[in-house]
Amino acid sequence: MDRLEWFSYSVFLIFLFIFVAGVCSSTVKADVLNGSEFISDPFNTIFAQWTGPFEEMTGNGQVFWLFPCCILSIGLYVKTQDIVTTSMFMLITGALLFTGASVAGATGMSTVFIIFIAMGFTSLFIGLLLQRRN
Repeated sequence: MDRLEWFSYSVFLIFLFIFVAGVCSSTVKADVLNGSEFISDPFNTIFAQWTGPFEEMTGNGQVFWLFPCCILSIGLYVKTQDIVTTSMFMLITGALLFTGASVAGATGMSTVFIIFIAMGFTSLFIGLLLQRRN
């Protein structure tokens, strides 16, 4: 199998494990889990175990979602060995997530994704400059 397929399968399995572990740990704490809260907001209820520590540190628990984006960017660079492709992935992903965070009203997360977009622009320009020299 190709390395990208293995990477994709492993990322899928990791997210599946996070989902199952989140559901299990949410349902184990019966005093914390409210059934109506789980029905009305299942996504935040399931992932609260991982976003909670970031919320305590930074005041915004959605910073956790930068980790999957960075892991996917690193995996893409390892696969392609091309910084331009990786930075374009970062730009597109950051723009889509910034738009989603803005529409959802998560202004703190919008700022984080603007920083992610800036990292993509920086790596794009540095990659283009280094490719011209070679």
